[in-house]
Amino acid sequence: MSITLFKDGTREYYRITRAWGGVEHQDYVRIESDPAQAYEKATEIDNRLKTAQNAFFLRQQISEERYFHADGKIVGLSKVLNQRKGRAPAWEFKLRIKVPNEKSPRFTTISIDKHGVDKAFSLAIDKICDWNGLDRHSDIRKSLLLAREHYTGRADEKALIERKNKAAVQSKKEIGLVESNLKKDIEKFLVQQRDTTA
Repeated sequence: MSITLFKDGTREYYRITRAWGGVEHQDYVRIESDPAQAYEKATEIDNRLKTAQNAFFLRQQISEERYFHADGKIVGLSKVLNQRKGRAPAWEFKLRIKVPNEKSPRFTTISIDKHGVDKAFSLAIDKICDWNGLDRHSDIRKSLLLAREHYTGRADEKALIERKNKAAVQSKKEIGLVESNLKKDIEKFLVQQRDTTA
């Protein structure tokens, strides 16, 4: 529970504090003649804030944005070469996952040398899903698996073709926009030249 006793000079309050989305939400209940009644009211406010906090975490849990960086890599997953003294270097997937409603992130490593890159990547995705309470058949898990190319060097052919097609269409749009703006600027310049010479 996030209810604390707060004193401001001679006045006493119950302070109710909950945080989500990088914002701290606070409310105060003044303790006057009946502390039990004030505490009951503070508990009601805390329950309301807790419901809003849980709703935020649930929305965050089912949102794909939370799992990916802008470049398409998975948040908290990295491929590293572990070099320990007295041992041969070993490739592994390193997981550092911040799980909603937990203060500390969870850590683990999965050996690529032991499992092979494809199996190790799948195991890493399974860990992310388990820790975040995601179903193994969810759309988010499918999206996570599509990020394989960032870690294995091999692309999912269908996803790669779709990405190239989107990039080509976007490039054509941008080139068309530049050409259109350039023509307008040239026409504007020519009109200005004619006006100044006339």
